[in-house]
Amino acid sequence: MTPERDYPTLRDYPTLWVVTGVSGCGKTTVAHDVGKPLNATIVSQDSTLIERERRSGSGFIEKWDLDMADRLLTQLLAHQSIQYMGYSQKTAKRDQWIELSSRPLIIFEGVLPFMVPAVRKYAALTFWVEAPLEVCEARQLARWQRDGWYPGQPEEEVMRRILIKRTEEHPIILEQRRLCRYTIDNAVNHEMD
Repeated sequence: MTPERDYPTLRDYPTLWVVTGVSGCGKTTVAHDVGKPLNATIVSQDSTLIERERRSGSGFIEKWDLDMADRLLTQLLAHQSIQYMGYSQKTAKRDQWIELSSRPLIIFEGVLPFMVPAVRKYAALTFWVEAPLEVCEARQLARWQRDGWYPGQPEEEVMRRILIKRTEEHPIILEQRRLCRYTIDNAVNHEMD
């Protein structure tokens, strides 16, 4: 459990929006499509992934450093810029230097945002991104082929890992759907999702 923090008061912090959904639904694309024109700070929950050998367990939730995500958001909400070593999907390591400035709008996107205390306390708008599982799975496979995600793994293993998400990860992620105020239909198989 994350210890209590000294959170900023309502009148002091920027607005926090949350974008969530299952892997491959288009969360990152939606966050950037909405956030860039509004000059928002966009924080990806994937940047707080923990390297496999450093995880406290083998479960889905243990993949993320939820305390780190809470610290990052708390700092941004307190008008502080942040710098941290984030996780890279291409190398499967925390070797990506990330610098983010606090702006009036902060968008946090990821599959488990409501497990982060700052999100539960401060999210002003919450969006669920909906897409058919087949589309989501095709997008994940495209990341492996196009962007080099899942480094060093053959296509059969990548597909096995993607398909197993239906039983191991989706039930946990879908619990977050009821906490979202708005749904965005993202069923179109965008080329760059």
